[in-house]
Amino acid sequence: MDENRPPEPEPQPAPTVTSQPAPTSISTGASMTGGPVPFSGPPDASVAQDEKTQALLMWILSLFISFVSPLIFYFISNEKPFVKQHAGQALAFNIVMFIIAVILIITVVGMLLLPVISIAGLVVIILGAIAANAGSRIDIPVTGGFAKSWFKS
Repeated sequence: MDENRPPEPEPQPAPTVTSQPAPTSISTGASMTGGPVPFSGPPDASVAQDEKTQALLMWILSLFISFVSPLIFYFISNEKPFVKQHAGQALAFNIVMFIIAVILIITVVGMLLLPVISIAGLVVIILGAIAANAGSRIDIPVTGGFAKSWFKS
């Protein structure tokens, strides 16, 4: 062997990496975080797929028939608390949006704000549908308190 050659270094064990779980949502300051959308809780694995589908269908139908769809789903979902909670949230939201729309239509200046309110309503309905499909409960910031007191959801 060559005596001028430096000794080979001993192999080092690979460092162990402990990964922290990535946050699932941005902290919004709301009472529920950690879900697929803001203001929603973490997905619940115990929710059956048919309940998720019913809640998703209720949110999508509320785009077209306003508070009628959540009202129907609220009354037919007595044995399904997940669907009932989403229906209560959607029903309270649609009632409040209807009242706001009537007030805005009465005022001339408010008619200019009606498209903005409509777009905000569309965004909330889409967020509700995403949360329902993921199996997480949603608590809409402005109307969530109304839903809990009006519909005990």
